[in-house]
Amino acid sequence: MKFKKIAVIFLSLLILLYNSSCDSVEGQIKNGHRYLSEKQYDKAGECFDKALKMNPKSSNGWYGKGLFQYTGQKYDEALESFSKSIEYDEKNIKPWNGKIMVYQVKSLLTPEKEKEYYEEMIKCFDEIIKIDGKNIAAITGKGNVFCSMDRYEEALKCYDDALGIDSKKVDLIAGKAYILCKENKYEEALKCYDEALALEPGNEKCNTAKKQALCGMWNKKGMDLFNEKKYKDAIKCYDEALKIDPENEESIKARNRANSEIFHTEGLTLYGKKKYKEAISCYDKALKLYEEEKTLWYDKGNALYSSKQYNEALKQYIQATHIDNKFAYAYCAMGNTYLMLGRFQEALQNYDRARECSPKDKYIQECYKNGEKEWFLKSINGFT
Repeated sequence: MKFKKIAVIFLSLLILLYNSSCDSVEGQIKNGHRYLSEKQYDKAGECFDKALKMNPKSSNGWYGKGLFQYTGQKYDEALESFSKSIEYDEKNIKPWNGKIMVYQVKSLLTPEKEKEYYEEMIKCFDEIIKIDGKNIAAITGKGNVFCSMDRYEEALKCYDDALGIDSKKVDLIAGKAYILCKENKYEEALKCYDEALALEPGNEKCNTAKKQALCGMWNKKGMDLFNEKKYKDAIKCYDEALKIDPENEESIKARNRANSEIFHTEGLTLYGKKKYKEAISCYDKALKLYEEEKTLWYDKGNALYSSKQYNEALKQYIQATHIDNKFAYAYCAMGNTYLMLGRFQEALQNYDRARECSPKDKYIQECYKNGEKEWFLKSINGFT
């Protein structure tokens, strides 16, 4: 009997404590977060409102309300609540993180204001760092925003600052390597990946990233050689990249482009020797490997034009303008071709388009004058 009385008293105390905790500001805030995690949003909102009714200056209460508004996609209202939270506790980091979440979503919803929202995110990270100078998440978060803005030097500084706090953290070393790759500093990036893998040899993400960096390094060397028109040497570099990753799309595409340019160059040589049929054959081989080069379509058009295959030539010039709709010489060539076909109005239209694209080009101006002359002669002949 005595035991039952004690049990009843103990149970009553628990109920009293529970009710008092629920009725407190912190109790309502705690329940609000629980309801948010359970996706019972209406109940969560009620809890945060009750907490703020009890204490309108509760920083955590405003933070909770901001989260509730954020989940309801009321982003401007959420920002106001997070600002209130900061107003009542300047050292509360959570509402600054809340603001960052809002700006991140806004940057995705309104890409035209992306830069503006990125700048706001950086300000928020700076405020967190003022409160906690060793907050690695804030320091690297700021670096990631800089990286998204292509401000790589500033991003690297952030990661170096973070590594100054924890030099053995693999994610930080790998993050720095990633940014170095974005700057095409592959040798430095590879050193970072080696450092990270020395700390965690079995880290699959680092191993994969290192392979990608190696491919990037060979692709970069290949592109440099390609730009110097050393196509065979470029292909050797792309082959090295493909040894590391046989399915690397960038390497495959770049290799095909380099091989295409070998055929393209051979075609230009044959064209110069007036061997138009052979030149066209080379251009076709080149186009099978890489179709995105406007000058390749243009040069094939010139070979067909010189072979008096005017309708076929037109198709090539049109394709060139599909790749670059401001390719003045392709429009001019179309004008010349329409002229040969006796389609004078279409010729003049294309000359006009060529002049719009390149107003000061003397060759295009001469072609236009010639087209006008031919049109004038046709008009006279039509009256006689």
